[in-house]
Amino acid sequence: MSEKGKLKLIRRKENIVQWVIEKGQNLISYSYSNSIENIKTRIKIISKEGNVVSQKINTDIEKKIGIFQEVGKPDEDAEKAKSVELAANLLKEKGSPDKNFDIEALGIAEVYSGVGVFIIIKEIGMSKTFYVEEDNHTFSDNKHTMRLKLSFAGDIKELG
Repeated sequence: MSEKGKLKLIRRKENIVQWVIEKGQNLISYSYSNSIENIKTRIKIISKEGNVVSQKINTDIEKKIGIFQEVGKPDEDAEKAKSVELAANLLKEKGSPDKNFDIEALGIAEVYSGVGVFIIIKEIGMSKTFYVEEDNHTFSDNKHTMRLKLSFAGDIKELG
């Protein structure tokens, strides 16, 4: 986050203000998409000789959508344990669909990149915490609106 013009690093889950944005109250519009275009179901790490050093596979997703593989090479000095960790981390990062959630709402000055907001859209069964990845606040004709790009807050335990 930016504080008085300086970069400040904080843990996101420690900065949950929990502003509520709800359809019918202060939510103006929203857009949600879920894409498997860049998903990977299988990660292979190969040596410079072309041998498979490590491999991680998400068989559950492969059964549903097929094989989407990425091949990587470890650093020359990397040991096998590091290659296994690299494959696992890559699969974790690339093994789920890209989810985009953008909203426009009545402005709240305290909502900015890095904080958490609670979104309620009953029509689509949405009632959970998201992190603000990007914020754009507009002040015009005594009206304050904000456009937010949100990401799922998977590290937050929801109440309820």
